[in-house]
Amino acid sequence: MLFTLAANAQVKTYVTLEAGPAWDLNKTQDPGGIFIRSSIPGSLGGIGIWQELSPYVSFSTGAYYHSYSGGVNLLDQRPHQARVESFDALFIPARLGLRIKSSAFPIGFTLISGYHLGFIMGDLQLNNYSSSLVDPLGGVVAYQVQESATTRSYVQLLEGSIKADYRFPNNWQLSFSVARFTGLAPVKNTTIDYSLNGGTSQQTTYRNNGTRAQALFSLDIPVSNLWINKDYRAQRRIEHSSFRGKGVTKDHDFYFGADFGALWREFAASNPAIGASPMDHRGVFRYSNMHTGLFFGYMLTGSTGIDIGANFQRSSSFFALMYDHEVDLVNKERAPFYLEFPVSLRYFYNVYKKKVYIVPRMGASMIMHFAGADYLSGSLPFTYGNSAETVQYNAGRTARFGYIVHAGISAEYKIPIVFTSYAFVQTTYYHGLRDMDQIELVTSLNETPAVNTVTYRGSGWNTSIGIRIPILGGNKNCGANVPKREDY
Repeated sequence: MLFTLAANAQVKTYVTLEAGPAWDLNKTQDPGGIFIRSSIPGSLGGIGIWQELSPYVSFSTGAYYHSYSGGVNLLDQRPHQARVESFDALFIPARLGLRIKSSAFPIGFTLISGYHLGFIMGDLQLNNYSSSLVDPLGGVVAYQVQESATTRSYVQLLEGSIKADYRFPNNWQLSFSVARFTGLAPVKNTTIDYSLNGGTSQQTTYRNNGTRAQALFSLDIPVSNLWINKDYRAQRRIEHSSFRGKGVTKDHDFYFGADFGALWREFAASNPAIGASPMDHRGVFRYSNMHTGLFFGYMLTGSTGIDIGANFQRSSSFFALMYDHEVDLVNKERAPFYLEFPVSLRYFYNVYKKKVYIVPRMGASMIMHFAGADYLSGSLPFTYGNSAETVQYNAGRTARFGYIVHAGISAEYKIPIVFTSYAFVQTTYYHGLRDMDQIELVTSLNETPAVNTVTYRGSGWNTSIGIRIPILGGNKNCGANVPKREDY
């Protein structure tokens, strides 16, 4: 049987540390068909407490912090949608989970439903801004955005989610969850008055009721290990050290490796006509940066390893103006580099005779920005319609240190040479939790506010190739002399 309801001898209490990306979802119905639903990326983090009520049912509460963003989204080919800060909320959840455990892998799945009450921290930020741009059909859209707040000081959400966890023999867990939250009442409205080619004004409204989607990485710590029966803990160690009286093989204790690849960074912009990369002619590697590093790890079990590393991230500062629904201006210049220090957990799944492995991994990183407060500035001309315009730009560091959670997967192949080594190809997603770099742009157009921003916080996609070399140790049979489980 591939999946069974989990059934352990004693229920457990977990404290979970969680963080990851979230997307604020704001709906609109625009009679003119210019503006569509916005999905604004952001971050969420917090701490939770999970109490198992039975081997397969659990209850959770905790405290989670999320900074909501607002913005508008146009139905066109520009790759960026506007993002502005909206409000911060602290959520207290009440959740029930049903855990289903795989009998073939040390992986379980939990179906979760719940109610979240969020308290708005401080005042809502009410943004007013205006600009103009060209739509896909060549019409000039002049728009004015005005935000207003309701009288509510709280957010109510209903949750539906699924969580996958990898459980270690000592009951510690690494988890990944995806969730959709539905807001029950609006908190903030964004009204857009716009005209097309100077004609009749039209109006549409975005409603922010807290609805969002999220994908969280979590470390689940079994605090009940501190008080459960000592004899039970000893029995668990024996059970996980042997399988039907046979030893668990550990090929090597340590490993090290290196990889080399490209990083496609993700940015946020405050104006839909401005972004980090243009709407066309981007190429595959033109707006990527070199990403390379080393790592050193230790095998916790025969299939699980933990490693630390150091990655070098080359950097560029680039932006594009697209007011004409085409590329009006692209600027790309060298920028100071980043250093990243990741901690990752890897699970080595043997696909074929210990020659081919699929290796999912997840972890966290600290990243360091080697730039000054202001490291790049200038002024450039561009053309909007038939008018000659200018843009002044200034790039600078907003924070020296940043924090990242990451998850990825690789495929490894054992190289047929004298010493054991594995070649791999790897894809990783990084999600930054703190703004680190920002470009401020001021055009000669009549815009409110005058300053537009393009912001980077460490998020992006990385694809790389590399090599991993196991070292030291040799074959070890853990628990080879332990009697069969039924003898206890």
